[in-house]
Amino acid sequence: MRLHADVESLSHRQRRSASTPRAVAPPRTETTGPADARTIAALQRTAGNAAVARALRGPGDAPVQRAPRRSDSTDSVNSPALRAEVTFDTERKILWDRVNEVHALSQNPGFRKAVGAFLDHIHEDVRSAAGGETRTAEVDHGVVDAIITGLQHPHVLGHRLQYRWYVRNQRNEGFYESLAARAQEAASHGSVWSKLGAAEPIERAQVGRAVVLESSVQGYLFNGLLFGLPNWSASPTLQALWKQLSQTYSRGLEGWVDAHVLEGRDDTSVLATIEWPELRQRIGRGVEGMNVVVYRPVRDPDRGVHDLEPVDMYQVRSDEDFAALPAVPGDQAWRDRQTAVDREQKTRLADEVEPRETALDQLADSLEQLAATHGIAKEMFRFRLSETPANTPHATMDA
Repeated sequence: MRLHADVESLSHRQRRSASTPRAVAPPRTETTGPADARTIAALQRTAGNAAVARALRGPGDAPVQRAPRRSDSTDSVNSPALRAEVTFDTERKILWDRVNEVHALSQNPGFRKAVGAFLDHIHEDVRSAAGGETRTAEVDHGVVDAIITGLQHPHVLGHRLQYRWYVRNQRNEGFYESLAARAQEAASHGSVWSKLGAAEPIERAQVGRAVVLESSVQGYLFNGLLFGLPNWSASPTLQALWKQLSQTYSRGLEGWVDAHVLEGRDDTSVLATIEWPELRQRIGRGVEGMNVVVYRPVRDPDRGVHDLEPVDMYQVRSDEDFAALPAVPGDQAWRDRQTAVDREQKTRLADEVEPRETALDQLADSLEQLAATHGIAKEMFRFRLSETPANTPHATMDA
């Protein structure tokens, strides 16, 4: 007797039946500025926002400190410096917990050393920012490069594989031998996004063998962590890391890449400043083009949140195609709308999308225990993988 469970199909069925009302969480802020500041503004979008973690704890709830800290005589419980230290300690632990879930990374001394050095640089920036200083730690590109090298190790392939899938399956026999084939397939189901949050592309990725930066091994590790910094410009080291995470993710994609955008092209976004330039260089050399799906936010009066309605699709294979995409309005009304959508999509990710993945992890453990109880050989127990076709060029929605 063989015991099978089609996890990815189950995720799809659960997604269709989900009806959890969406709440509101703090936004991931995107900034706009002059052309020479676009890359920094884009990086501020990519990594998410530590407010996500604070939103899950609830407004007004301070993170729990893992160990007592002796305050200086000038410190108070409410001092910015103390709050920054507590947040740094909390989010440093979150990062190490995520790293330790991936066996190939937790057992890689070089990677662990690089992460430790990275955190030292970030801590210096946190202290400077909390003290009102403008000085920041000099970027150690060797440390950032070492982190990227560890993430792209053949036993990790962190730019192409989903973190949750990796952690769930890494105990399976023959796992590492199968990674290259799985990564190759995932690379042909890549998605990028702009101004609407990662929930929509991540939810689509859960159904099949797709990958999104924020759900990939390398993106998931650092997503949502500001480490107590007030903003991204306070740490050139964090900016340098996320730039490389975005670049290497984009370079790993193949075929047709799906792009999900809110109301059009924003020239300050990560999509415009980092991801599309990387994809454009590989048109005809592994990448066929980019399917751009434009969404319009439609406010639901009963639930008080926006639904994302696809209103048009475009095929982009050149800079001329990209420039011809409709531009976002860019006025204050649009910025307010985008902020609301981003906030709502963060809540959707935390309240709907990620809990389904957690439920699948629990189901995997339960079925494995059941198989062991009934004496079913481990090699006969596998989650069947959905046969997901590669991304293809989308037709436009013109009448």
